[in-house]
Amino acid sequence: MQFVTLLRRPVVWTVIACAAVVLFLVLRPSSSAITPVVWTEPSANPLSKVLQSGDAAPDFALPAVQGDTVALSALQGKSTLLAFVTAECPYCQKLNKQLEAFELNADQQLVFICTGAEGARKISETYSFTYPVLIDSAGAVSQAYKTPGVPTVYQVDGAGKVVDFVVGWPSAWDFVRGFGRLQPSEGS
Repeated sequence: MQFVTLLRRPVVWTVIACAAVVLFLVLRPSSSAITPVVWTEPSANPLSKVLQSGDAAPDFALPAVQGDTVALSALQGKSTLLAFVTAECPYCQKLNKQLEAFELNADQQLVFICTGAEGARKISETYSFTYPVLIDSAGAVSQAYKTPGVPTVYQVDGAGKVVDFVVGWPSAWDFVRGFGRLQPSEGS
């Protein structure tokens, strides 16, 4: 009976709450063990596991929001940018906004790869892209390319080899901007 009476005192609950906070702080993983989904600094990327220049780009065939299926092997002969993005990522949103005014040469291709059909549709509806937005439902292509976060942009040459890659904002935009050109209406 004394235990029940003891639990009715507010000071006991305050002590229990403080003990829970201390346990949480002691037992939580260190910040270095937590891998963020969205990268804010390029230096934070675990680049040692990412596909490197000269590696064969894994082939894929994914459905596009626009209704067709796009395969990397079908883009042979074109220099291709693969932009791994999500609808929720604020850095991807900045990149996507910049890419609305982007124009490529005839021998270049830009492809967006988004995990999940809902996110891919949202990107396609939000931005006026003429580029395919592909649905990587299971995340298999993102895993094959070992993307460490979003946005990640790979450049693949016409022979299907990785030329270069970049992760994060604003480096992804700088990388893409060097690949093509802005439309004249943008004043650049």
